[in-house]
Amino acid sequence: MTNTLFLKFRIDLENYNIDRSPKGPLTHRWMPNGESDSINLNVGNSDYILRVWFERHGISDGMIEFDYKEKKVDPTIIPRQGILEIGPLYCLLEIKDVSDDELNAVKDNKIGDSNYLTLGKRVISVIQPPISSFLRILRIQYGQYWLRELFPFDSRFHSLGSYCASLRLQWSIDKTNWSEFEPDQQVIRMTSNIMRDHASYSNYINEEDWNEIKAKIKTEYSPSYVMILLIQAWEHYDQKNTKYAILDGVTALELAIDELLRSALEKMNIKFTKIDEFNTTQSLPVKTMLVTGLKGNIKSEEIEDTLETIKIRNNIVHEGKNPPEDAGKRLKGLINTVSKMMENREFRFPKVNHGNALQDVVVWEKLKAEYLTSKK
Repeated sequence: MTNTLFLKFRIDLENYNIDRSPKGPLTHRWMPNGESDSINLNVGNSDYILRVWFERHGISDGMIEFDYKEKKVDPTIIPRQGILEIGPLYCLLEIKDVSDDELNAVKDNKIGDSNYLTLGKRVISVIQPPISSFLRILRIQYGQYWLRELFPFDSRFHSLGSYCASLRLQWSIDKTNWSEFEPDQQVIRMTSNIMRDHASYSNYINEEDWNEIKAKIKTEYSPSYVMILLIQAWEHYDQKNTKYAILDGVTALELAIDELLRSALEKMNIKFTKIDEFNTTQSLPVKTMLVTGLKGNIKSEEIEDTLETIKIRNNIVHEGKNPPEDAGKRLKGLINTVSKMMENREFRFPKVNHGNALQDVVVWEKLKAEYLTSKK
């Protein structure tokens, strides 16, 4: 026998990485009016119905101001106000094929039970893709870039119960009485990379670097847009957003090649008026091999990684594929390639979540010496 179960949840869209980020989408002289303006998302299965909407959060004091706790919006002000903030996304999922075992596990609050976990994983797999697609429409087609995305569940970083709790997931069989939906215990897993050699630690600022910074600070450092993109690519990768990291990294490569070709021709007093034609007729891999060969300071394996990253980017853009498992290694090779193109130095790859160690000074110096010898 199958049963119907309702799950309601809320997705906070405020992006805490952006200073003064809006709490949600911004609208003009209009606010969606709760469930009456809901949208049915395409789940691809008739056993599931997923609706999303925005509530009218705010208080009215001359103008409407957003407020998480209040819903005292004066509707007469809405058509007169230029910009309105509409806050978090509310969602309701109806599941029509819940088994007796699954329903009993939920009703009896059997946290950690296999049936509860199976249902929980099914719920997350159903809601995440269509909601992500909906948010991408708002972010990209309507320019609301500040909206926080809903990323897939990843057991490396938190338990299923923790993921559900972040969505304030609640269940009901009558849409009147609601209880917490908690498939297993709420656990957030802190991950870090264990570093055992000097190569990993060399990515962080040391005393020699500080002395170099002292000298550099005497002249204003104005990074190129290429280097800004590289840092952005590394940030995306370090924060587990490999797809965006690759897109930014390959864009940086394209800009770096164009900049280097123009700069080289200017130094030779050659007016190459057909450089745009050259860019359109030659593929990016061909231009990459040409420029890296002329630079002469880039390792063959880094060039290979760069060419492979271009292929991965093309698969993402043109075929909608996800990056393969070795994409991170390939991306680091590309980043190093571009860094050597632009600043004639290897890129630093510090991780925000890192391992640590306490060792005798003699051991540190020995590791350093071995590392420097291996690079010769």
